[in-house]
Amino acid sequence: MIARAGTLKRPGGGGVLVKLAKIGQDHRMDLPGVGPETVRAAAAAGLAGLAVDAHFATLINRDAVRALADEAGLFVIGLSNP
Repeated sequence: MIARAGTLKRPGGGGVLVKLAKIGQDHRMDLPGVGPETVRAAAAAGLAGLAVDAHFATLINRDAVRALADEAGLFVIGLSNP
């Protein structure tokens, strides 16, 4: 899915991968996750960054995610739904 998103981007900058829990989703299981492979795939697809659910996303190996995102020039931000 991430690789395909890279083929759909328009000229003038990369897209943003958004990983959020679904509205009404049971927060006890199957939450969105972001890890080193997600960052590598986003970078390979030419995306500009990642926006993840600040409360419910699972961040796998935070230090590696940070290092890989910095190396690739990607931003990673947390989104909070009021």
